[in-house]
Amino acid sequence: MLEQLGHCMSGLEEFQSILRAARGSMSLRQFASKTGLTFSTLRRLESGETISPDQSTLDALASALPHSADELRAIIEGRRAEPQRAIITAEDVLKEVDSFSKDEIKRLIYLIVDKYL
Repeated sequence: MLEQLGHCMSGLEEFQSILRAARGSMSLRQFASKTGLTFSTLRRLESGETISPDQSTLDALASALPHSADELRAIIEGRRAEPQRAIITAEDVLKEVDSFSKDEIKRLIYLIVDKYL
């Protein structure tokens, strides 16, 4: 059966590598606690025994990994998902602008006025 999935194996191996890297020095039980998944689920994922995790498993992993559930699914399937962009509000931008110099703020205002007004 795994031979039939040969085109996905590199994606599955990458997924397994991502899991191991995220787990680091934690035991599988510690990582299970962090993700909310069971020890046996993580063991099957890391070993490649489970080759198509369900959505709830991917959602749980996404909460502990620097990847969205969609990105993880794409990696497993051997394709690349577009990284999801965080929604940025004007308030988020202002928090960043607080660290700018006055000259940088003036330049930002000029660029915004020039482009959008």
